[in-house]
Amino acid sequence: LVVALDPSWLGDASSRAGLAPSLESIVVDRFGHIVDAQPTPGGDVAKRLPHSLVSRLSIESEGVSIEPDPLGVARIYTFRQIPSTGAKLVMDLARDDVVGAEDRAYSQTLLLLAAVAGLAVMLAAVGAEYVIFRWIDLLTNAANRIGNGDSPKLEVPRSAGEFSILAQAFNLMSARLKSRQQALADSEARFRDIAEV
Repeated sequence: LVVALDPSWLGDASSRAGLAPSLESIVVDRFGHIVDAQPTPGGDVAKRLPHSLVSRLSIESEGVSIEPDPLGVARIYTFRQIPSTGAKLVMDLARDDVVGAEDRAYSQTLLLLAAVAGLAVMLAAVGAEYVIFRWIDLLTNAANRIGNGDSPKLEVPRSAGEFSILAQAFNLMSARLKSRQQALADSEARFRDIAEV
């Protein structure tokens, strides 16, 4: 009993169904020789299939692999032993035909995510400038005024959180410093009065 396998039926069926034009089917005998191939028959198995896949064909009865072909094009390979023979049917598609659109969508999503993250960082920096540094500048200016002999009072709304607590402590310090300066001035005036007598 002789059974003949014509892999062209697969190529014909895939073209009628509108499947990827890069679909290939290869029949490899038990010795590793290409018996037939579609769309282009013949050729050495080592030139048509990656070395790692050729090694797997001699060991495994079926499997799936994603790897570059000998020309460097990423392909998805699947193979299965033909029952009652040592031959294997290998089918492969260019990876880009299968998942290329998804890869591009994934890349665009990552790019969009990076843009959103960058915008969030910029907004955080602007928010920090407005929320934090504005109060720090106000506190620095008030400290400089104290250094120049003035006794400023910071007006910070309670909604400013920790800065309102800091402003209260600053105002208390400024008031104490002013009262000590006044006490020192009064003490100096009394001392002058005593010294003049």
